[in-house]
Amino acid sequence: MNDFEGNRTSRSGAPEQIAAPDVDNYRPGANNKFMPEMVKQAEALSEANMLSRAIIDHLSHALVVVDRSMRVIHTNLRFRSLFSVNEDVAQMGITIGKVMDDESLTGIIQHCVKSGDPLREMEYTCSARVGEEARQFLLDISLFVIPSNKERILLSFDEITEWKQRQNQVTEASRLVSIGEMAAGIAHEINNPLAAVMGFAQLAMRRNVDDSIRRDLDKILAESKRASKIIANLQSFARRYKPRQEPVNVIEILQKVLEFRSYESQVSNIAVAMKFDPRTPLVMGDEHQLDQVFLNIVINAEHMMFITNGGGNLNIEVGLRDDKVFISFEDDGPGIEPDVLPKIFDPFFTTKEVGKGTGLGLSICYGIVHEHGGIIRVSGTPGNGATFVVELPAPEVEPGEESAAKDNTPETDNACRPLNVLIVDDEPLVVEFLSRVLTEFGHTVAMAENGNSVMEMTDLDKYDLIMLDVRMPGVGSETLFDHIRGVSNDISNRILYITGDATNPDTRAFIAATGSPVLTKPFTIEDLLTAVRRIAGKNPPS
Repeated sequence: MNDFEGNRTSRSGAPEQIAAPDVDNYRPGANNKFMPEMVKQAEALSEANMLSRAIIDHLSHALVVVDRSMRVIHTNLRFRSLFSVNEDVAQMGITIGKVMDDESLTGIIQHCVKSGDPLREMEYTCSARVGEEARQFLLDISLFVIPSNKERILLSFDEITEWKQRQNQVTEASRLVSIGEMAAGIAHEINNPLAAVMGFAQLAMRRNVDDSIRRDLDKILAESKRASKIIANLQSFARRYKPRQEPVNVIEILQKVLEFRSYESQVSNIAVAMKFDPRTPLVMGDEHQLDQVFLNIVINAEHMMFITNGGGNLNIEVGLRDDKVFISFEDDGPGIEPDVLPKIFDPFFTTKEVGKGTGLGLSICYGIVHEHGGIIRVSGTPGNGATFVVELPAPEVEPGEESAAKDNTPETDNACRPLNVLIVDDEPLVVEFLSRVLTEFGHTVAMAENGNSVMEMTDLDKYDLIMLDVRMPGVGSETLFDHIRGVSNDISNRILYITGDATNPDTRAFIAATGSPVLTKPFTIEDLLTAVRRIAGKNPPS
């Protein structure tokens, strides 16, 4: 008979000694008719154990079995790799909290086991020491009490750091797309009245007015231009562009970032000073990604200085050092604790209170800078501020070299031959402003309120210049362009586009495909006359 533990006993209850099968000395014949079957079963069991071990070791999840005291009993290969331990850890009597360098997890596990509450797919940020390196990563943890042995608990860990980062990036991208669409609508709606305000203010200044009125008009123009820059910056930061490598000027990018943050800096009592070497070369990179890097660093510095000191100083320096363009951001904020410094670029790491930060900003900055072939480093001690330095490789571009796309030809005279001009725009005040300026400079002007009107015209070839708003009700820009080109390729070369949303990727792509020049609303009279003169120069009278 057998006891509850499976031991063989005699009828009196005394333990009965049973000799183990002598597999090694097995001989066919004498009283061993069960031996072949036992050998076969032992081999099958050994093979099954090896197969199970191989399967468990090659799972993508990290698995560990612990007892009720949280001591590690068994681990799989993924667990040992994740936490840089060897197989001997199961014989050392070490707790799971000790292995992971995070005793708080022990309390969570014990509570779940004691209460009987299930633990399924709990996200847990683990600050573990992997070898000599302190590392932070996100785990998806599940807990399972083994039914056949209530003293054993199986824990499953799935590292989801990269997955979570990608998920957050997708969410952020979706959010930015929504903001971008909203910004496009705002830009179009605001830039149209801004174009009219600036236009009529300029027309008024061309008259003989009192100095006091002229000063007032100057203020209107200045504030209109300021509003225009705010809208342009909003569009730039909200738009999601496909990354591209081209020569970019980091000084100009920084100036745009600081202009974008100027109001927030002022109300937060942050004094920003920028020093740069004008001989700093261009770098190969993506303007909008570098925008994101610099903006993140500036916002972080301002935030830390404001919440700790109610303000502070941010000094930015740009220059060339050892064939690298360096951008240094030095603040006089609270500094950085020694235990924070090694993890500051880790995904999801943040010192901000819950709900105030995702912990992705500096991690994304780190990735962008490295994608550009550069490095980003940080230094600082408690109470002595922090310094972020971005270094980017300097390509073989002469200092001060301009993009080939820029036309730096000086404009000295706005006069040109009289043109027959057709203006197509659904904004009456914009049309009136354009008409008055062009008429004043000797041009003949006709007007149409939308593309449908143009489609009905039979005499398009009489116009030397056709000014088209990109976004209007009715017929779309592409259809209208194809119609005009169908009348004559020569006429399509006389188109000047005007738009309030030049940063829209679809708008940019369309205008680039047509090869036509574009004026971005709001614009100055000088901008308008320059564009008109250039088209007149390219299309001499027949």
